[in-house]
This record gives sequence, C-alpha cells and structure tokens, in this order.
Amino acid sequence: MSYQFVVTQTYYQALQQLDHQSQKIVGLSIQDFQKDLMLMQSSKNGDRLHPLKNTHTSNLYSISCNMDLRVILLREKNTFVYLHVGHHDAAYQWAQNKKFRVDFEQNRVQMFTVQERPVLEAAKEEKTGQVPASPQVPASPTPFKFLDNKTLEQLGIPEGLWPYIRALPESQLPEMIDHLSEDAADALIRIYSGEKLPDEKTLIGMPIKVADGQIEGALGSDFQTWMVFLHPAQERLAQATPSSSMRITGGPGTGKTVVALHRAAFLARNHSDRCVLLTCFSKTLAERLEQQLPFVIPRNDPAFKNIEVMNLHKAARELYKGPEKAVDSGQIFPLLAEVYHDRGSAFDFPFVLSEWQQVIEAQGLWTFEAYRSASRTGRGTPLGAMQRKQLWTLFETLLNRLQEREMISFTHLLTRTARQIQESGKTHYDFVIADEAQDLGPAELEFLRALVRPGPSDITLVGDPQQRIFKAVGTWLSHGINIRNNTFKLKVNYRTTRQIQQLAEKVMGMNGEITLSSMQGPQPRIVQCMSDQEQVETIAAFIRSLIQKGHHPGDVAVLERTAQLSIASRVAKELGLEVFDLKQQGNVPRNRLPAGSLHRAKGLEFRAVVIASAGKSHLPSPVAMKEAQDEADRNRISSMERQLLYVGITRAREQLLITHTGHPSPFLSFAVAH
Repeated sequence: MSYQFVVTQTYYQALQQLDHQSQKIVGLSIQDFQKDLMLMQSSKNGDRLHPLKNTHTSNLYSISCNMDLRVILLREKNTFVYLHVGHHDAAYQWAQNKKFRVDFEQNRVQMFTVQERPVLEAAKEEKTGQVPASPQVPASPTPFKFLDNKTLEQLGIPEGLWPYIRALPESQLPEMIDHLSEDAADALIRIYSGEKLPDEKTLIGMPIKVADGQIEGALGSDFQTWMVFLHPAQERLAQATPSSSMRITGGPGTGKTVVALHRAAFLARNHSDRCVLLTCFSKTLAERLEQQLPFVIPRNDPAFKNIEVMNLHKAARELYKGPEKAVDSGQIFPLLAEVYHDRGSAFDFPFVLSEWQQVIEAQGLWTFEAYRSASRTGRGTPLGAMQRKQLWTLFETLLNRLQEREMISFTHLLTRTARQIQESGKTHYDFVIADEAQDLGPAELEFLRALVRPGPSDITLVGDPQQRIFKAVGTWLSHGINIRNNTFKLKVNYRTTRQIQQLAEKVMGMNGEITLSSMQGPQPRIVQCMSDQEQVETIAAFIRSLIQKGHHPGDVAVLERTAQLSIASRVAKELGLEVFDLKQQGNVPRNRLPAGSLHRAKGLEFRAVVIASAGKSHLPSPVAMKEAQDEADRNRISSMERQLLYVGITRAREQLLITHTGHPSPFLSFAVAH
C-alpha cells in the first residue's frame, strides 16, 4: 500500500514556535512514523498514532513525539495531512474547535473555526453578565452586510459568526479577524479593500505541500523552503495578466518578495521564448533573490534559464557601451569640492553638494537643458533659471573631470545606458520585475522603462513605501510606466508577530491602516541603559537566554545605525562568538552572530532582532542630519531615518529588543523605557 504525506503552512508556522531541539524531535518522530507505516509495522504505529475524540472532524489524529510534543494530522484514506504541532494540552486545544475540508485538486485545506457564538460576544457577557439577543446595529459603516450565507460559508466564516459579520462595523474589523482563520480573515480584508468576491468554484484555504521522499527538511526546520511559499492572495497576484504594468504594495512580511519570485517563474513558464529580469536597487537583495529563486523554480526546469537576477546597477554596467567605470559618492564628493575650490560660487558648498545629490545625481541629469526643466520638489530653497545656470557651471566642470578620469556616477550610468538602448531601438527583456521598487528614483525608472517594450505585464513594481531608505521615488507615469487600475495591496502579514507589527506601525504613525498578523508573541522590549557596557550586557543576556531555549546564534541579528558595529562586536566577544557581517555574501552560519547596519538588514529576516544604540544621539543620525540645508531637507532626512528604524524593527519574526543610552530616539517617544 502506498501513502502520501502532505504538510500545510499552519503546521510549519507552529513548528517555528518550537525551539530547535523540539523541532528535531518532531522531525525524527515523523520520519519514524512514516517509515513504520511504509514497512506496515502497524503495532508501532498504534503506539504513535491516536484518533482524536470530541472534535468537529472525525478523521483527526495525533502523533506522540514524546511525553509532551504532539503532531495533529488529518487522514484522508491513504493521505496524511500534517496540520499542527505543539505542546500536549495546547495542541489538543488547537484541534478542539476546528473543522477541515481538503481539496487536493486545488491544493488547499480549508480550515473553519467552530464557535457556539462569537468570541467578542462571549467576552462582552463575561464583563457584563448579559448576552445580547441579537447583534447591535452599529453607527459606522458595515462593509459586509451584503454577504449571503453561501458566500460566508465559502469564505470559511464559522456559521455562528454570520449575523455578526454582516453587522460588523469597519472599526471592529481588526478585533474580529483575531478570531478567524488566516484565510477567512484574508477574504474579509480583500472584500473590505474593494476586491471582487472569489468565484464560487474557488476554494479559499491554506496551501498544502506534498512531501515526496525525504521530508525531514519540510517537517523539521528547513525555513528556506517555506520562505518562498505562496498563500492564495499572493498567488492571484503572482499569476495576474494585466494589460500593462502593475504595482504590488504591502507592509513587511506580507510576501512581496515571494510574489516577485513566483511572478518571475510564472512569466518564464508561460512565455518560454521570452526573457525575464528580476531586479532591485541593492546588490545585497539581488544576491538573496538569486539564492531563493531555485526554491521556486528548480534549476533543471527549462524555464529557469529564461530568468536573469541582478540589481539595476549591474544590469547597466553590463549593457553600457563606454569606457567609464561607475564609482560611488566617496570618489565623487572630493572632486566636487575641488571644483568648488577652483571656480568658487555664490552658494555655499553644503548647498552645492546637496543640490548635486538630490537633483543632479538623483535624476541622472547631464545637460543644462535637463537641469533647467528638472523638478526640485522637496528642495526648500527655490532657484531661478539664472541661479541654475550658475550652479550648472560647477556641475558641468565636475562631469567633465569625471569623464577625463573615465569615471561616471551610478545614476548617470543608468540614464546614459537608457539613452543608448533607446537610440538602438533594441530592448533586452520581455518582462521586468522590480522588488523594493520604493527605492527606485527617476534615473532607475528611466532605465527600467528602456529595458522592456510597453505591453501586457511588461513591468511589475513590488514594494512598500514605508521602507524607502535610499532615495525618493519618481512618478511612475512620467517615466512611461502605466499602472493605472493595476495597483494591488497585500494586507496579510505572514512573518511578524502582531506585537512587533504594532510597534512598527506606531513608529511610522500608521493609524487606521489594517494589516492582518495572526502570529502572536512577546511584547517588544525597549530598554534604557546607563552606559554602552550595560547595553552590551543586556543584549548578551537576551541572546544567551534565546540560545538556552534552543535558538542558534545565527537566528538573532544585532543591528546598529552605522556599519561600525561597536556594540555588536562587543556583544559577540561577551558571548564568545564570531560576528557574521551582513555585508558578506551567503547565508548566515548558525554558529555566528549576524550583525550589520540598519541599511544592510533590508530584505532580511531573523527569528529575533536587537536594535542597539537607538537613542536620541544616534537616531536620527547626526551625520545625516548635518547634511540638511533647510527645513525641507531636515524633514526629508528625518523621514528616511524613521523609515530606517521601521525596516530594522520589521526584520524580527518573533522577538525584538531595542536598547539605548540617554534619551530614546524621538521616533520612540511614545514608548516608556524600562
């Protein structure tokens, strides 16, 4: 007799809440169970597999891994579906009030939470001693009042909640979704945000993965495999076929990068004679995308060769026809200072430098005509045509000196390469997918547009405006990227706990925005220390406690505002560990402590994160703020520094510690240090 074994996302999420030793025990127990089953050793299986009684699904079972750990699974004839894993009482309680429906054709398991009456009403009864006879009619809008019973059942809403869902005011939606399955909550969020109702034949449910052969990785602790797992809302966008470009937004953990990876695979498989570019702004993220892509589309898949992964600067370097070598600002600024000293100016040097950074270089301008008509939105000091002409004499001299040295800035490389492509009339890709698109400025967008001809699904922009930490984005349409009526938002956070998400939203002042996170965890800690040494000791104690609970050092990242890593290096020494600098390539070794600047953490995630030196004297960065020439500059830089902290906070999946000396950062002024 042959058997099939299937693992769900809910199982994996529960597994990640266990320490590494427990994960190992679970993985080995399941291996033994399956091995015994294959060998028809029914007596041994009788010791491990137990039917669950008093549940709403008749074919639920548990596997006893030891005296404490239990795996909850569903049996459909010769197929075993792993649903959940946890400690004894909690695991059984999880299974107690749930019903399951399996659709192997759709590759979905639908989960219902069965309740005699709504949890919200039960809580109200507990407080008042009264049970309302019927749902109260709210004063605020009720976005779900038009949903009939058939639709609510299809969406996975427990029957006892139907009247309350219809009467639910929009202000109580975040509270209600805490009591629904992820997919039922996702469905309500999508309807609330204006999406069409799902087709009657579509089964809303959590995805399942068939575990072929050796499954220790999937059922044990192979996180990489699941980082690229699609949920229903993500799948719809990954396989969308818009008539032009499209934009996908969403907060941290909503799976934007997952969608980008799967979209690249979808386009490559459905257009076997076409070429797909998966790109982004930063080199670090491009390397990570390249590492993750084989988990979505195997290297031996014929479509794999149709996908290229590289950041935009690398793509421009490969396509540029010219002798110049792209150099960073560290080599350009001294030359600008030299030009300023030689020629002089009515403007002071900090203003000239800022104008170069925020206008000339940001937009890749290389003629006076382009500068004269260029937008300077956000630049507090207005400039007339004559003043621009005076400034251009400096910038033109700088550009000439760079050319003499066969040097070019990265943004000028992008715009000049774009111009070369346009003049040749030959595009290089059929589809372009840009992850972290919020970091693309005018020069990047011009280059992006030049890479691919306008057409259906030509450009997919993926990003989160709250995570913009490199530069201000240009307007899409002004660069020929038409996303009108093709902008979509992911609203389910699959990575970060609700507690960490709420802290991040407070940092950004995101009031009233709804992003669902079903994961719960400890409250983030913000700790004021009397000295740097106390910071080191506090952080070391935090990491030591996690290691004692089964975490590996590589599960915990220490982030700082700058790349000096003065605190992180001392913490590693205190713990007897080596630092793994996040600017290095490759995956983080389990036995080393990952550490890096907040910038370097972009696109990464860890089970736990420490943000050190998050005090007023470090965040916002005094060096960055010193560059501000006026109030508009100060506001812009301060906003980017706030977004940088937001990025750091949302790298944490389960636990977060923030430490500082002196006063906390003004971005944390709402928090009470303890």
